[in-house]
Amino acid sequence: DEGMTLQNICDTLNLKGIPSSKGRKWIPTTLIGQLARKTGLLRQSLYKGIVTFNRMAYRKHPDTGRRLSFLRPEKDWLKIPIPELALFEESYFDGVQKKVEARSTLRKQRVLLNKVLNEDEKAAQEARMEKRRRQKQAKVRKLPTYIVSGRLVCADHNEAMKIGRVKLYNCPNRKCENRNLRLGPVDN
Repeated sequence: DEGMTLQNICDTLNLKGIPSSKGRKWIPTTLIGQLARKTGLLRQSLYKGIVTFNRMAYRKHPDTGRRLSFLRPEKDWLKIPIPELALFEESYFDGVQKKVEARSTLRKQRVLLNKVLNEDEKAAQEARMEKRRRQKQAKVRKLPTYIVSGRLVCADHNEAMKIGRVKLYNCPNRKCENRNLRLGPVDN
């Protein structure tokens, strides 16, 4: 329907019992995704008959072993036209993209902010944002990983145990008896 918000659309789909692409409930990010990565159902170029490859790069974090994703520059993306897969005409798809961008909250905020700020204020704002990013990265606390990290569960509350201090595990429930459990050899 014209003028419905993403949340309204998701609520309607959930009420009708229509599962999302992953079989879960619909949420706005399923539809809209991320602008930079061009994810989300409404941004899929496949709908206009273009398949995009090489959008992301994946690497393992050296310390945690977790898989990390990085967005490659758009000039490195491989865009292959396959018109027989198109569900919509290109003009219709491009119109949807313009509507998505126009309704974007972040875009509206940027436009309003840029109208108000002069060049010096814009530069100062960019510097503050960069400082916040650096501070946020510096605050990431590296906890040691043990063979039981992420695998201990409180028997009383069925919740994952958290590392309190080095080699001490805690149930998230503060009144639980399973607090400050020391990791170490078991006495027989």
